[in-house]
Amino acid sequence: MIICSGELLGVQNKVLKIVGLMAFNGINFAYNNLSIIA
Repeated sequence: MIICSGELLGVQNKVLKIVGLMAFNGINFAYNNLSIIA
């Protein structure tokens, strides 16, 4: 049980990191484009 939950947490952390990076890059990209237009 401990090993399984640990593996699940590891997968969740990887997914959260990827989603966080994608969201961060998307916000930076949008902000840069808006600042160029403005």
